[in-house]
Amino acid sequence: MNMTQQFDVPRDNAVLHWASVLLISYFLFRLVFCAVTISPYIPPDEGAHFATCKVYSQSLLLPRNTEQTFHLGLMTHVPYLYFFIMGKLLLVNFFAVPGLVFLRLVNALITMGTVLIACMWFRGLSQSPLARILFLVLLTNTPMFSFLGCMVSYDNLTNLCAVSSLYLLHQFSSAPNRRRLLFFLSTLLIGTLTKMTFIPLAAIFVGVLVYRKHTFLIGAIGKVRAWRFHIPKPVDAIILAGFVVLVLLNAGLYGGNLVRYGKLIPGSDEVLTVDQAMKSRTYAEVKIPSQFERGLISWDEAVQKIQEIDHPGDRVTALGFLALARQNKEHPISHADPYQYAWPWITIVVQRTVGILGHAELYKSSAVFELYMLLLLCIAVFVIRYWRPGDEGGKLTDATLLVVVYAVILMLAVNYPSYLQLHDIGAGIQGRYLFPVLVPFYGLACYYVQKPLPAPWLAAVAGAVGAFFVWADFPYFMTHVPGFWFVNFFN
Repeated sequence: MNMTQQFDVPRDNAVLHWASVLLISYFLFRLVFCAVTISPYIPPDEGAHFATCKVYSQSLLLPRNTEQTFHLGLMTHVPYLYFFIMGKLLLVNFFAVPGLVFLRLVNALITMGTVLIACMWFRGLSQSPLARILFLVLLTNTPMFSFLGCMVSYDNLTNLCAVSSLYLLHQFSSAPNRRRLLFFLSTLLIGTLTKMTFIPLAAIFVGVLVYRKHTFLIGAIGKVRAWRFHIPKPVDAIILAGFVVLVLLNAGLYGGNLVRYGKLIPGSDEVLTVDQAMKSRTYAEVKIPSQFERGLISWDEAVQKIQEIDHPGDRVTALGFLALARQNKEHPISHADPYQYAWPWITIVVQRTVGILGHAELYKSSAVFELYMLLLLCIAVFVIRYWRPGDEGGKLTDATLLVVVYAVILMLAVNYPSYLQLHDIGAGIQGRYLFPVLVPFYGLACYYVQKPLPAPWLAAVAGAVGAFFVWADFPYFMTHVPGFWFVNFFN
């Protein structure tokens, strides 16, 4: 028995149980606190998300693009499931709480589901109570994850789909059967109906599935081709029917877009006129500098158009992009290549994960941020040094692939083109965009930190890291947040 196995602290499962209950209760308290106190002008895009939910609540099925919705972006030809669900839930808000607070509390429950399923997944990887507690501490004390978790944002449902897919993939890998396979695939399809950027993650999941269980899949396909199947039980029939509906909905959305527009998601100005699309602040802040840089409008016209953007933060952002566009026209900017871009990208992602970025920002001090970066470097060293392909039946390899491949796709296919277009190295970079792989990342960290450390050092390091994460989230937030972040919804 090695030292790590011997030092399985705490040994008493009751200690693990009550420590987990305490941490989860503390997380729930913070979610509810932020849900009922944070101003709606702070969280990223919450105003637009809530307004879209209200539009969906007024439509029987899916709304259409109208003069009243142009400022919110496209209502059609985009993933809609989150807004559809939230819109219908608004109709059953029979409680004495404002609609925004009601949906925030719903999102808090979604985030709690994400945490609970994440814990179930990690329990299948590590038998160490110490590692399990550290995993829970890290996940529930990541500032942007904690803050976003109770806000009206489709990222919360996306995160739930991502961790559910991971859990179901490994459940299926451990004991393959058709029901588990349908659950897994259905979760992926729910994710793709929630957010377009779930598509590459779903592709990675499917690739892992095919590699791990191609024999089972070939056999299942063979049975279908030979019509060798029995009439399913009622429960299985319901699961199969749900899967078929999700397939048809995805085919209708993405297949319809491919046929009509030649792409999975059309641009706003491909569905609407440019003038109509320009009423959306997120479209305008990028389009106007681009029009100026291409010589389609003058500097004065660009400034005038930007002044028409109704959100002050987006006006400032658009003016910054416009200044860079003029600089590039006068003296072409030398852009970093993808390799040079990688380190600034990592730095900004971490900054916007351990800090809070919305329509206002609360970043960590340089000293605190450097501690986070040091921990990230240590995690990378531990994983690279001690990873083996067969760890836990390959589940850690699956997690590594998900984290690395998804991060590379996000960096090179999404953020780097925005940098080249807008000349701002931080353009489009959000820590929350990596939250779909936050759980496997923390799983890797907590699993491999056990490998090199002697027992007493492991306890000390886990205690120190856990205490740092706890302090650097809510206590740091409450001692540094400006007063204007808070509002009284119930006066």
